[in-house]
Amino acid sequence: MNPEYKYFLYSLSMVDEEEIGRIFEEGIINPNNSKKYNINDIMQRIDIPAGDVANRTKAASADIEANDIFVIRIPKYYLEPRIINGNLRQHPLPIWKRIERTEEHDAVSILPPELVYGVYDKQENKFKLNPNCSPVFDPSGMQYDDSQIEYFEENSFPYWDLFAKERRTRPYDTLVDDDRRIHSWDKALEIYCGHFVSQLPRKKVG
Repeated sequence: MNPEYKYFLYSLSMVDEEEIGRIFEEGIINPNNSKKYNINDIMQRIDIPAGDVANRTKAASADIEANDIFVIRIPKYYLEPRIINGNLRQHPLPIWKRIERTEEHDAVSILPPELVYGVYDKQENKFKLNPNCSPVFDPSGMQYDDSQIEYFEENSFPYWDLFAKERRTRPYDTLVDDDRRIHSWDKALEIYCGHFVSQLPRKKVG
């Protein structure tokens, strides 16, 4: 299996090219739209060997009724940071953009487009890559997934547990301002950009 990433499948029925383009540009809206969200409850976890995403998605989609199967690709250490001698070696990045109010919803959580690897169209038997996919993205203002918080609790990391839960109490815009003011993610992004340098889109390096 690919040791760098965790993969998930998210299915939608008969979305058109415009909707696919919107998802590639803006991300995937959490259909639960709740204060708590766990990617494992919304999407299907799948093991994919390196370089075999399209074929494995096609095989796995045989039992899925929906026509459009989106592949979500998240660096493993964002969800389960590497631990050495009892210490986290990477900053785990939050993966949900929490918007309190939109025109259609009182609250909505969005998985960023950088984590959407592509989509498999069962009807046309085609796999389309998302040009905006990138393992490194700006996490300013974003929230941690419930599965990440569970990982902090299970591995006795009270700082990260408190940090993640405290972020839940503050709105997105406030968190963005605070993150950028104190440069919350500069060091983490520097490390991850160095690690994933060969996989970053040219327009998004740095």
